[in-house]
Amino acid sequence: MVSFLLQIFFDPVITLIETVLFFYLLAGKLELKPSRCLMAVCFLLEFSLVTAMNYLSVPDGLRMWITLFLHIAIAYVISTSPVTRKIFWGSIYMVIVVFADTVTFLSGGLLTDYSASERLYEYPITYVMTFIYLLVCFCSVFLLTRTRKQNLILPWYLQAVFFMMIAFGIVSVELLLDLLLYLKQIDRFIENILFFSIAVFILILFLSIFLLHAIGLLYQKNLELTEENRQKLFEKQQYELISNTNQMLRTWKHDFHHYISALQAMTESRQWEQIQEYLHEISHELEKGSWLVRTGNSVIDAVLSSKLPRIQQCGIAFTHSIFLPESLPLDNLELTSLLGNLLDNAIDACEKLEKTQEKYIRLEIKPYNQFLFFDISNSSSGNHRFDVSNELISTKKEIGHGIGLKRIKQIVSDASGFLTLAPEKDSFHVNIVIPLSVSLNPPTGGTP
Repeated sequence: MVSFLLQIFFDPVITLIETVLFFYLLAGKLELKPSRCLMAVCFLLEFSLVTAMNYLSVPDGLRMWITLFLHIAIAYVISTSPVTRKIFWGSIYMVIVVFADTVTFLSGGLLTDYSASERLYEYPITYVMTFIYLLVCFCSVFLLTRTRKQNLILPWYLQAVFFMMIAFGIVSVELLLDLLLYLKQIDRFIENILFFSIAVFILILFLSIFLLHAIGLLYQKNLELTEENRQKLFEKQQYELISNTNQMLRTWKHDFHHYISALQAMTESRQWEQIQEYLHEISHELEKGSWLVRTGNSVIDAVLSSKLPRIQQCGIAFTHSIFLPESLPLDNLELTSLLGNLLDNAIDACEKLEKTQEKYIRLEIKPYNQFLFFDISNSSSGNHRFDVSNELISTKKEIGHGIGLKRIKQIVSDASGFLTLAPEKDSFHVNIVIPLSVSLNPPTGGTP
């Protein structure tokens, strides 16, 4: 009776263990959505479908294909990771299954005198073989989840190559294993040749996976470097624009006394219409070149003023309190990039809010003791994403986004400073502390 019950519940229990291992692998290598209900539905779908295929005696090749597609679909649904990582880690468990099958058959052939079909269908040897199979699966999953998470990106055509390679390798190895089962009276030499062929397929499969994984990491790093170079080029162009505009302002200031002289002459001649037209022209020139914010530092003035039109267009309440030491610990280019990226991120967060939600940005810069403090807070939707190291990243999933935050971290790190990010449910707070290389003089500048 006990043996009968074991045979009835044997396959469902094994399927349940494998389903748990698969989801454990995904949880260790991907960023999962917080929905427990979605996780439970996908878990039951996986368990039910695989159990049904076992009872219906679906051919192994077809069963492996269906399970592979199912694993990738589940990884895609429950994870927020990039598509490449979903495909990669959604496929890996089936590779582990094929590897475990091979190890189980090989160890059974070396350690016992049972034939391949007997090791699979005869009790109690099948329990021993299943235990070895599950042990290999468990050890493989455990080792993979202990390795460091890495971001992985591949172009679509390499994703297609990877999927076809995985599918072909899995089906090929399973077909060779099935051949061992169907050959009842197989010669030991022929069996060894088949095992050798399977080992070669497994080796090629693993080498191909490692190669594509390495290509994916290099491809992603190349994208990041390209985006960083674009960011630096943009910062340089922005700084040059600010410098040119500042030079224009100095020129305008130099010519200002000439304008006054001309106005005095026209006033003495009572040329009222000409005066009005002349004042209109001066006002137009002033609007083109004058800063909207004045803090005493032309770079900060330029950065803040360049962001004000977008801030006003989005209906964001912007307040700032800025007090500066005589000497800053950042050069003009670093200061431009730091403030520009901080404000851009804050504005992006506010733009995602509904029209009825409060939108605000508060900026404070001030010296204290031997440090310069940057403090910026803004309203937020609370939709924050984290990378494989549990560090905050851009909420934009497209390739190339998130460079601004990396640039902020780089500038702060190069200045031997400290950066604190505090994402909250409805707000986001950034605090930066940078040591001053020179003793502070009384602060100058401030808000108008």
